[in-house]
Amino acid sequence: MKIVIIGATHAGTTAALHLKQCDPQFEIILIERNNYIQFMRYGIAMSLQSGIPLEKMFLHQPSDFTKLGINILLEHTATDIDFKQKSVTVLSAVNETKQLIYDKLIIATGSQPIVPKYAENFNHLNNVFQVKSYQNGLKLQEYFKQNKNQDKVVAIIGGGYTAIELLQSFAQNNFKVIIVDRNPRVLRKYFDQDICEIVEEIIRPKCTLALNSEVKSLQQIQSKLHLNVFNNKTQEDQLITADACVICIGDKPSTNFLVQAAQRDGLELETILDAIKIDKNSRTSIPDVYACGGCAITRFHGEQIFLPLAQDAVRQGISAAFDIINQTNAKIPQLPTFDSEVTMAVRVYDKVLSQSGLSTAHAQQLFGADNVKSHTVKQLQKLDFMTINENVHVKIIYRIDTKQLVGAQVVGDRNSVEVSQIASILINRGMDLKQVVQQEFAFNQWFGKPQHVLQQAALEVILQEGFK
Repeated sequence: MKIVIIGATHAGTTAALHLKQCDPQFEIILIERNNYIQFMRYGIAMSLQSGIPLEKMFLHQPSDFTKLGINILLEHTATDIDFKQKSVTVLSAVNETKQLIYDKLIIATGSQPIVPKYAENFNHLNNVFQVKSYQNGLKLQEYFKQNKNQDKVVAIIGGGYTAIELLQSFAQNNFKVIIVDRNPRVLRKYFDQDICEIVEEIIRPKCTLALNSEVKSLQQIQSKLHLNVFNNKTQEDQLITADACVICIGDKPSTNFLVQAAQRDGLELETILDAIKIDKNSRTSIPDVYACGGCAITRFHGEQIFLPLAQDAVRQGISAAFDIINQTNAKIPQLPTFDSEVTMAVRVYDKVLSQSGLSTAHAQQLFGADNVKSHTVKQLQKLDFMTINENVHVKIIYRIDTKQLVGAQVVGDRNSVEVSQIASILINRGMDLKQVVQQEFAFNQWFGKPQHVLQQAALEVILQEGFK
């Protein structure tokens, strides 16, 4: 069987490795437009903060695949697909065209940064940055090295995870940072207001926050960047002057030419929010065509959303691979993807924030404002007499009608992330609070308490609500 994979992303490489490991007879061709594979975008901020070389931020090298007999075409771009004839047209860096025939096709083209109209003509400047590719990282790293400890002003447009991580990289090297975000709170997409306020309390001494603010235009005047900003709350214009600007307002799926190719062939490659619609085995609406990772949708509490996460890309890559393997070897099972709980974590100086499931506002939209409540527990992570002991702040979100846990948000040290990891499983399995209380968790006097903090929170709700 010949399998063509477009994109050496987290999803594409995962699928390729599992396919070849399970059946060495598969002929696998992996197409990648860059001269590298599987770059970890969040490694850009990590490299700036830690000094770990950017070259270390690749999860695999091409040799990991070629030694298994996987054919990697680096610096090759898929330019067209004939879905009826099952062929992919690729263009090399030296303008050579090839036709690749496939039995199965896996689309793992990933996502690309959203570039607002005001910045479309500024990407060539050495002080306007995106945070996605290895090339983006090299460009930002060069500016960082040349300008740190010189009180340069950097405007970060966007208030998500990337912005918060970059803030720390710049601030600890004496850059003056301004975060410009149209939302009233940073990280608002993921956390409730009270948790966002904790973040802002931590970062306000390190930066200037321009919230409720949208950039309307960007100009370069001599060596400075002028950002014309409109505050949606005060209805006032503001001019922000900076030495550099980092744009991180989100991504969009890389699917345009794919949809057009299908339409030309009289087929429909179904999409939602421009991301390819897939089932639990990563199958698309076109036979023998799979999609996974940043170009595909994610299922989240009955909704189909676009939110490209590395962990979901890996899971979808596995489901695509094992669906194909199962068709040739029934002894190897399918591994359908569970719905995502959008479980994520971010380090904010000496604190780590993590979350899983729905925020309170999102849950109220789905289940009704009067049918969703939350409860917060603040306690020490270990037994009270332990000398090395950190506080953990845990907020659970639950439905009143079914008593189900639907969300968890956590603030603590790096060890507190396991609370969200566990919550992800409990939420995904649809457990109610009584079941949460009676789950078994490991206990050791050196690193925990006899009752897990999630159980403590659930028990307090049961006592408070009188659930039967």
